[in-house]
Amino acid sequence: MPYSPNTTRALGAVFFDRDDTMLHTDPARVQAAIRQLASLAGRDEDAVRAGYNDWQQDITARMQREWQTINTKDKERAFWQARFRDLLARLGRAAPTSADLEQTAGLLFYYKLYTPFADVVPCLRALSRHGLRLGVISDTFPLLRESLAYHGLARYFSAFTAACRVGYLKPSPEIYRHALAAMGVAPERAVYVDDKADEAAGARRLGMRAYVIDRSGRYPHADGIRSLAELTAEVVGLL
Repeated sequence: MPYSPNTTRALGAVFFDRDDTMLHTDPARVQAAIRQLASLAGRDEDAVRAGYNDWQQDITARMQREWQTINTKDKERAFWQARFRDLLARLGRAAPTSADLEQTAGLLFYYKLYTPFADVVPCLRALSRHGLRLGVISDTFPLLRESLAYHGLARYFSAFTAACRVGYLKPSPEIYRHALAAMGVAPERAVYVDDKADEAAGARRLGMRAYVIDRSGRYPHADGIRSLAELTAEVVGLL
């Protein structure tokens, strides 16, 4: 589905999803965190792993219920403080100290368990060198910029659109409109990449050119790519 010549010349911005597009959970980091948490709680690793998995399920359910209310950075920090207190209580520390909570946050604050895919930085550098502005659109909490800064990526981006801040989840057109307005670019001048086909489709319906990144090759998509290196080649070829 190629651009028309006029649209190609006007291309000015590329937007990225965060989770499983740029960052993914690193099992080795999770295992290291569980090992250290077991030492903190004085429990064996299997018990801590089981408690951690149950806790993660509870967090997922809470996020689905409460995401619209966690719309500031302070509210997000308070949310996680309460969740870490709950986890320690599950592991037998019903009255954790501030040092316990700080250590748990240092281990388990969600984006500390992430790692970037190897093709992320080369892609961001290449697109930036070609004068394209970059943005992020993510169904996440307000600390989106901080999550990317932790991995050295925030400096590549001009706009950060978090669902909890704007009140809409992908694939609602409103979240893409908000991101486009923050960047000051029309949809036909923008590219979007996401690992979820329905969320890429939401951007496409608004007039953006959208790609589904399918790193495992499990899902055939006419607009699919296998890596961000492919995205770079596609976008640079349009300039």
